[in-house]
Amino acid sequence: MERIIVDGVNREMTQAELDLTLANRPNPRIAEIAKRQQEIIQELKQLDYKSIKRIQGNYTEAEWNLHVAYCDTLRNEYNDLEVEVV
Repeated sequence: MERIIVDGVNREMTQAELDLTLANRPNPRIAEIAKRQQEIIQELKQLDYKSIKRIQGNYTEAEWNLHVAYCDTLRNEYNDLEVEVV
C-alpha cells in the first residue's frame, strides 16, 4: 500500500483501489463535450441543405467533395467526443 492524496485527502490505498477510484470519477468535461456535440449536430443539420442543393445540381464536383470532407471531419470529431465521455 502507498500513501496517496485523492480528492485532497491523504490516505493509504492499493494501486487497484486507486485505479478504481480514478475510473469512477465523472469526466469534468462532460458539459463541454455535450455542448460541442450539440453544436456539431446543428451544423450537420444545416449542411443537409447543401445536400439538397447538390441533388438539384447547384454544386460542382469539387465543391461537393469539400462539403463531404467537412461533414466527415465533423462526424469524426463527434465520435471522438463520444469515446471521451465513456
